[in-house]
Amino acid sequence: MSLEILIVAGAAELGQLWQGHLKRRGAAVDVTGHVAAAAALIEHKGYHVVIIDIQTDDGEVLPLTDLIGFRWPETRVILVTRDGFFSDGSVFGLGANVHAMLSPHVPPDDLVALVEYHGGQPPPRPI
Repeated sequence: MSLEILIVAGAAELGQLWQGHLKRRGAAVDVTGHVAAAAALIEHKGYHVVIIDIQTDDGEVLPLTDLIGFRWPETRVILVTRDGFFSDGSVFGLGANVHAMLSPHVPPDDLVALVEYHGGQPPPRPI
């Protein structure tokens, strides 16, 4: 089974790095740097895992986690943050689908392992 992954990355080079590692493991990966583009993709396509950099330049990503939870309740969300603001675990209260939080400096192989773990669920079904 090929995993469907969406990466919403504030830094294009980071999104491309992660995309390359995930594709080498057989995943189908869409990458965008824009919240509006991610929302449009989510409206029409289900993903096993969505990786969201919460420091994107063009908008609030929290409504995006709400959209994922509403439209695709079985999709897992991994949030990426550069600061320790959420180190108290409050990140998991941002959406029912949020299952992990990572630093953008995580080794790509660790990201792939986390995506494969969380993406090993049944394919998402729309509501």
